[in-house]
Amino acid sequence: MLVILGLHRYPDEPLEDQCRRVLTHLGARPTLLIYDNVPDERVLADWLPPGTLACHVLATSTLAYWEF
Repeated sequence: MLVILGLHRYPDEPLEDQCRRVLTHLGARPTLLIYDNVPDERVLADWLPPGTLACHVLATSTLAYWEF
């Protein structure tokens, strides 16, 4: 079994589930998440950490206008 960032990697676990587990794991301590070239606010909203985590987010985009 492969261990990355102190987390076990399960071969049958979907990639999105792996990413969400890592996001929760990283948020246990102060972390800066950088999302580069986000296509729109809907996609970004799906990957924002819960407010209870110790994360800050920096996002870049090529969009000229964001609705929120």
